Amino acid sequence: MVHVLEKSVLSNHAARLHSAETAAMFIEQRREPREPVALPLKLGDGCPAVTRNISPSGMYFEVDGWHHMAGAVVFEMHLTDGQLTFTAEGEVLRVVYAHGMTGVAVRLASPRLAVAGLKS
Repeated sequence: MVHVLEKSVLSNHAARLHSAETAAMFIEQRREPREPVALPLKLGDGCPAVTRNISPSGMYFEVDGWHHMAGAVVFEMHLTDGQLTFTAEGEVLRVVYAHGMTGVAVRLASPRLAVAGLKS
């Protein structure tokens, strides 16, 4: 019985050390803080998605189902009742498959904001 208790204590201690090491090794790589916001967007292939957080230089979005995402992804968002359209290409940095969803972290490249009815 004492042996089992010692093993449990050692396991808990090892878990705490591993957690502390992992936290110490994590380095925030985002250029700017992201704001949690859910906005609908459409990927270049027409697939609907929803943002989970966004910043001027990057964002994380989720798509229903499992999708292969690599390289660059193009998307657009219609803002303020369709009066503004935000389009951008994003470099895929990370893909997470969980709960029937594909989560994608991207670094934004060539973002454009256009007013409906105006040519840019």
